[in-house]
Amino acid sequence: MIKNIGILSGYISSLFIFLYALMYILRDFYSASNNDSLKKYINKLLPLFSKYNLTFLILIILFSIIHVCCFFNFANILNSGYVVLFVLILITKLTFFPSKSNQSNYYFNIFSYLLVGSLIVHFIM
Repeated sequence: MIKNIGILSGYISSLFIFLYALMYILRDFYSASNNDSLKKYINKLLPLFSKYNLTFLILIILFSIIHVCCFFNFANILNSGYVVLFVLILITKLTFFPSKSNQSNYYFNIFSYLLVGSLIVHFIM
C-alpha cells in the first residue's frame, strides 16, 4: 500500500515538474521563434504558467517528499531520484531565498532543463 502511494505521488510530482519546466521551455521557444502566430500563442500561455509556477513548485516539493519517504527504505544511495531531488532543492533555494545577482533567471532556466533531464533519466532507470 505504501509503495503504491509512493508511485502515485511520484507520477503526480512528475506531472507538476513538466508543468513547471514548460514555462521556461516556452520562454525559450518564444525568443528563438520567428513565427508570429506561434509567438501570439505562447504569449497567451505564459501568463497562466507564470501565475501558477510557485504553486507548481510547492506541489512538486510536497509530492516529492511523499515519494522519497515511501521509497527511502527500498532505494540505495546512488538512486537517480536523488539527482531530481537535489536539483529541486536548488530551485527551491533560489525561489525562496533569492541571490543578489541578476542571473537568477538564467539559473532557473538551466535548472528547469536539468530537472526535466534528470526526471527522464529517473524514469528510464
